[in-house]
Amino acid sequence: MENLTGQSLGQYQVISPLGEGGMAAVFKAYHLNMDRYVALKVLPRHFSKQSDFLARFSQEARLIANLEHPNILPVYDFGESDGYTYLVMRLIECGSLSDLLHSGKRLSYGQIQRYISQVGDGLGYAHSRGIIHRDIKPANILIDSMNNCLLTDFGVAKMIEATSHLTKPGSLIGTPFYMSPEQGMGRPIDPRSDIYALGVVLYQLITGVLPYNAETPMAVMFKHIHDPLPPPGRLVRDLPENIERIILKALAKDPNERYETAKDLVTSLNSAFQDVSPDTTPLQINIVEDAHCPPTAMNDAETIASPVLPGHGKPSDHNKSSHKQTTVKKFSLQLPTALILCALTLTAATIGYFASQDQQPLSAISQPEKVQSHMATSLESETLPMPAALPPKEPESPKPVKETQTVQNQTTETLDNEHRAVSHNALPARTPELAEPYCQRGYIFFDEENFSKALEEFTQCRAKSGTYALHELEIEAAAMAVLSEARAILVKTGNSEKSFEIMDKSLNSPTAPSWLRCERAQLNMDLENYPGALQDFETCAQAKDLDGEWSQQIQSGSEEARGNIAVKQGELKRGLQHFQNWATLAPKDAEPHCYIGDIHSDLEQYKLGLQAFQQCAQLATDPGVKQWADYSIAVTGGLLAKQQGDPEQAIVLLSKALTLNPQEIWLFCELGELHTTKAQHTEAIKYFQDCLSMAADDQDLMEWAKDMLNDLQ
Repeated sequence: MENLTGQSLGQYQVISPLGEGGMAAVFKAYHLNMDRYVALKVLPRHFSKQSDFLARFSQEARLIANLEHPNILPVYDFGESDGYTYLVMRLIECGSLSDLLHSGKRLSYGQIQRYISQVGDGLGYAHSRGIIHRDIKPANILIDSMNNCLLTDFGVAKMIEATSHLTKPGSLIGTPFYMSPEQGMGRPIDPRSDIYALGVVLYQLITGVLPYNAETPMAVMFKHIHDPLPPPGRLVRDLPENIERIILKALAKDPNERYETAKDLVTSLNSAFQDVSPDTTPLQINIVEDAHCPPTAMNDAETIASPVLPGHGKPSDHNKSSHKQTTVKKFSLQLPTALILCALTLTAATIGYFASQDQQPLSAISQPEKVQSHMATSLESETLPMPAALPPKEPESPKPVKETQTVQNQTTETLDNEHRAVSHNALPARTPELAEPYCQRGYIFFDEENFSKALEEFTQCRAKSGTYALHELEIEAAAMAVLSEARAILVKTGNSEKSFEIMDKSLNSPTAPSWLRCERAQLNMDLENYPGALQDFETCAQAKDLDGEWSQQIQSGSEEARGNIAVKQGELKRGLQHFQNWATLAPKDAEPHCYIGDIHSDLEQYKLGLQAFQQCAQLATDPGVKQWADYSIAVTGGLLAKQQGDPEQAIVLLSKALTLNPQEIWLFCELGELHTTKAQHTEAIKYFQDCLSMAADDQDLMEWAKDMLNDLQ
């Protein structure tokens, strides 16, 4: 935003800038009539251009101005001037909790209790009046000269989030480092979302770090949604269990498992802190100062796309025409839980680990020998909190071998340089006695698709976890090593037979995780072996140690497999029923609607197909799925227009489809036929010539083009 110093907004003369974030800028201003300095929160000028924004701004501002609580920053006034909308608030020049954190000063238990309790009291008051903050973070917690907290920016996130000016549907406003899982997924929120954010602040004050960190806002939000919470007790020596339990409850991923009200959290916190000396500072273990604190630019609210975790895939061959049978290749199922990747082989090294445990119960797993790594020396000084279970990962369809090898060759050196920078600069100090740091670094490499490096780290993690009898972590590390090596093999060789051979050997071990069978199902799905996938899903469903979310995903995957089996057998209506079942089981998923649209189009029910594709586009957030839907909307709309006797509209829509996907050769012939209908013979001949020249070995297209060219010429 431009510097408004010296200008006047209403009755307020701007004196100097105080700060600027992703949503607004704050200025020190002077109010002549009241003879006092105030803080002006000024929103960007473009918001006032939205037709309904000013009315909504006024409504929200009045609600905020009516909040009267000692721990909520008072709003004195609001207004609009020269295209700017602004809030007028009490001026607090002492700074924020964020400033205090970045100063490097460690807070005592007494200070932490004071700050969280005050913020919690303010939140409880606001919640009782139906107002949710939506952007709790240290930068929005001001500290006055009496060391009291005042919560600011109530309602600002809601004002911005609701405006139609956002760049795309599904976007939302907030700070990813502190956002609750439901807010990150774009779901309805209630006061418990603020409680989650306050829990993140409490975690940060106690441990000195944020629970989740990554290079992009989306990656951070993904961790909040799916990654297990790194236990704060692993980062703070002698952290009282009752305090840790408060943090864990506040940060439960399911809102129903959190504190019901902010007052409940404050009551529990005050009770727990009676058992610690208020002057004692939490003793953090091997943590570099503010190592996980986000960059300054990330400390204010940012506009991010809501990560609803859609399916992943690519538009396929839709050789559609009124002259021949349609062939459609579909997308693969997305399983956003403990399924790390879909097309994976299992490593011989980790297979050895599973095989060695065949005759032992989990409690009797022997300690694996330590594995040496060429990175061990450089990594011994790093440590990170470790998730307690496998993190979710969106599965991907196998890429063509030549393409992936080329990309890998081009980027290996760059990634290695980036990881060296990460290992020496961005991550906290590590000690060799702990297993978790190796697993955490393995996840970093894994997320960056440097699978060979990930394998080394997970192998180290497995070796060291056994030393301390952390058996669950040992199995987790072994499984992650399997997946890392498997992904590397798949990229380099594409050897699916080897994948299944090694996977089947691993699945014979009683200590192998149950979700490996679901991984096998997903691999079959990606290879379009739908009967094999269905059999694997049914076997996986019999496992007793998978949670309810897995049950839903298995049911969805089974319906997708059954639907594809029916389509391959030519039973389109039966396939349609299975895809409709899938859509019912997963109402947030876009892909089943695109499947449904394809079948309706195959049955020449273009109106129903168009509706299904529009629903798919509305739900889609993944670019591949959105591309599939947009292309199909243009195609189906064009064929519907043709069916209804409107060749002009059909030409417009099918031309758009051809622009979206110029590889769909049949569209040239279809457009040639439409131009023939309109007696536009020159254009028709050109389209049929293009269709013929690109048809290659497609006999249907070649005959279609030749027949029409003979008629026209």
